[in-house]
Amino acid sequence: GAIISSLPDVFSGEYNAHTPLALHKNPETILLIGGGISNITSEILKYKSIKKIVYVEPDYTLIKIAQKYFKDQIDLTNPKFEIINQDPFKYLKNTSTIFDVIISNISNPDTLELNRFYTKEFFINAKNHLKEDGIFSISLSGYENYISKSHKMLLSITAKTINSVFQYYKILPLNKIFILSSKSNIITNDPQKIIERFKTQNIQ
Repeated sequence: GAIISSLPDVFSGEYNAHTPLALHKNPETILLIGGGISNITSEILKYKSIKKIVYVEPDYTLIKIAQKYFKDQIDLTNPKFEIINQDPFKYLKNTSTIFDVIISNISNPDTLELNRFYTKEFFINAKNHLKEDGIFSISLSGYENYISKSHKMLLSITAKTINSVFQYYKILPLNKIFILSSKSNIITNDPQKIIERFKTQNIQ
């Protein structure tokens, strides 16, 4: 087996939410793919501009566990949330909704099932459901002092696949390796702009 989530984990929740959202000038519609059973949901809700969060989770048992045991940390009853119990790959193929930010909060592609979310086909589907100034975020496990050959290859392949779909992307090595992509050249790492966006959203 493998650990899905550990609560509370505000640190990871902040990184997973704010890394893509703070780089968007005015996020209103969000697609969260997996990983909602974590503090990421409460961090997303801190953005006053957000009107709707579509959370796609294939395993509804996780939703029931969160609602039963972690109500104080995961507020999935907020009216801004729409929870969809469906395979995320299938959802993106069939939905007509266009988003400001898509956060793929999926684990490393260590299995055939997870590998689907790091393919060119999946990235194309994500791109097709982004607004022109939208941001698509994926993340891979990070490293501290040493990167193995296999992990280096994983990062390289993922970045090249992203680059074959999106014209603009940035790699941010934080607590995890974030790859942020967009159709437009709008992804900034200017700290002053990010600080101003936090102020605009009234995020402390």
